[in-house]
Amino acid sequence: MKINNLLNNKLIKISFLSLMILPFLILCFYNQPTPEDFVFGNETNKLGFLKAQEFFYNNWSGRFFSYAVLSLNSLIFTFTEGYKITTILFMLLFISIFVLLFSAFFKREINFSEILILSLSVLFLYFYKAPSISEGFYWLTSTVIYHLGFILICIFLISYQKVMTENRKQKTENTICCCMLNNNNRDIRFE
Repeated sequence: MKINNLLNNKLIKISFLSLMILPFLILCFYNQPTPEDFVFGNETNKLGFLKAQEFFYNNWSGRFFSYAVLSLNSLIFTFTEGYKITTILFMLLFISIFVLLFSAFFKREINFSEILILSLSVLFLYFYKAPSISEGFYWLTSTVIYHLGFILICIFLISYQKVMTENRKQKTENTICCCMLNNNNRDIRFE
């Protein structure tokens, strides 16, 4: 009987799932920039922010928003520890967006601890089954191009859910999110 009560304890489940995700967060402290990550910082230092954006657009591809974010990375200041901090922040943002997304859609059906369990479970499955977690989260270029797009989609869905359920007018927020999303990644572009 005590074992069943222990297994049904939500705090135990949340703690267990948090421990399952903890190694992925710890790995952020050992993350090192790749040569491609230095290109954005060097070009931005050499040309300036706006000219660097023009250079990336004319010579690389049309990922306007992603390249703008990558041009603002900590390597501009040759602060390599900032690269690790950026990785941690993106990881925490990714974790938070799952909680916010599930809260927006399921807050009437399940309580916050159950939302947290659901979020941590989906997150663990995502981390565990990702084809290459090192290229997904520990490589800044990939994180910005692909995961930032996913985060923006989730923000849009959360915002849209609020508009639909609370009759709030958030046209500006939705429009900005759509514009950033459209220019983030050619694979998820609205054309």
